[in-house]
Amino acid sequence: MSSPDFKLYFITDQQNCPQADIVSVIQQVSQAGCTAIQIREKNLTARQLVSLAEQAKQRCSDSNTSILINDRIDVMLASRADGVHLTSQGIAPGAARALCGANKIIARSTHSIDEIKEAEKQGCDFVLFGPIFPTPSKIKYGSPQGLKKLSLAAAATTLPVFAVGGIDLQNTEQCLEHGARGVAVISAILKAPDISSRVASFLNILHR
Repeated sequence: MSSPDFKLYFITDQQNCPQADIVSVIQQVSQAGCTAIQIREKNLTARQLVSLAEQAKQRCSDSNTSILINDRIDVMLASRADGVHLTSQGIAPGAARALCGANKIIARSTHSIDEIKEAEKQGCDFVLFGPIFPTPSKIKYGSPQGLKKLSLAAAATTLPVFAVGGIDLQNTEQCLEHGARGVAVISAILKAPDISSRVASFLNILHR
């Protein structure tokens, strides 16, 4: 894969979705201009995940949006999604690449420079690094990394690094200034009163 051509990476979380229909949210996000979406629904069965991914692909078919599946290569292959997003404790990126093939996107969540270097060595296309700021969804990963560590992480690799964890409109520009290629966002989009408008606001900051 070539370097990602997007700067906004939306991650789903159906359990914390004010709207009942996560597929509708995915469609809104895609139509508003976000071209990379990770389906991260750990409570769903494999069959349910495949169905969700297939629906997402169909709803986003006219907007060239890449759909990635969180940590489930089997679901990615069965649904013909565009790629897989590996957790830091998941299957090694090199093994994932062997299973996925050269044309699928492989991303990985990282929490240290060593993990970033390993991801680069094993053929990932981009990494998430964080949590950068305090956020309930990342408590288990410990204290926030902060912007200084983001700068060090971005400088340690040729891979695009996306900041994740507590990202909002107010701190997105800071992440870019500290070396991030873009940002990964969950609640700041998911819980927005107007999802399309919120996506547009993020894209405006990211593409200044």
